[in-house]
Amino acid sequence: MFCSKCGKQIADDSVFCPGCGAKLQGNAPEEPKLPTTKEGWMLLAVKDAIAAGLKNPESAKFSSFEQIETDSFGRTYAEIIVYATNSYNAVVPTRYAIGFYDVTDSGPCQVIPKSLYMLPNMMVGAQRKVAKAMMKMGKPR
Repeated sequence: MFCSKCGKQIADDSVFCPGCGAKLQGNAPEEPKLPTTKEGWMLLAVKDAIAAGLKNPESAKFSSFEQIETDSFGRTYAEIIVYATNSYNAVVPTRYAIGFYDVTDSGPCQVIPKSLYMLPNMMVGAQRKVAKAMMKMGKPR
């Protein structure tokens, strides 16, 4: 590849020309997009917490993120469904409940320690009741 500004031959993966310092179009690594909503910040915070407990974290697909309630202390409780490959190589959906501190549209939030809870296979209303009780007691998944 050649620099479009000075014509010097450069490596194909170069971001800047070593001869003239010009920034090369199309070779710069993309800046990660930051979320602009509360749900986006919560999803960003929860991905590592859930993926750490999976047998195959690379296979995880996160969907159906739903904010359930915010309590009087400003903690937000939410549910998320994660599709991941199990040890039999089958994609399995799992519903999790999780709590967060400091949820806003404008910046990062934190997962409440020990608030991640894998919900049992019950009706959704019963799941939420169990999840809220477990998160308030600080039970791990």
